[in-house]
Amino acid sequence: LAYESEELKKAQSAYEALLDNKYGRLGKDEKAYVSFALANCYSYAGRDQEVQDILGKFDSDFKGFPSRPRALLMRANLAFRSHADNIRKKAVKDYAELVEEYPQSREASFALFYWARAELHEGRTKEAEFHFTEYLNRFPKGGFAEIAKWTLGQIKQGNG
Repeated sequence: LAYESEELKKAQSAYEALLDNKYGRLGKDEKAYVSFALANCYSYAGRDQEVQDILGKFDSDFKGFPSRPRALLMRANLAFRSHADNIRKKAVKDYAELVEEYPQSREASFALFYWARAELHEGRTKEAEFHFTEYLNRFPKGGFAEIAKWTLGQIKQGNG
């Protein structure tokens, strides 16, 4: 369901104005963060094409982004929340890239859990089970450990 409110519309307008340089030129990092914030607003509003447009620019416009693990996590989370299946499927790719390329990053623990969740959401229970187990092996005291254990139990009982 799309969510619209006056606050959301104001935020969208402010982010769009920032990206249009109405308040001065943004640096590359600032532009990336504002773009992600705007994509987040569009996501809540159910504006999937605009989300897809922003996410599509990521690889060309934000190459060399200094916080690439965080950016990949943000992009994957936005894609996963999308209402469009073709966009949501891109989340798995980004979660995998983050875990594989930045395994020691703080974001890798989030990405591994979300990767498992995305696989489960897409009905791929074997892949989800594998990634939840990997999460528990790598991050046994991680913030999602209890949820991962519970979800694995549900999968093993056939309720996943």
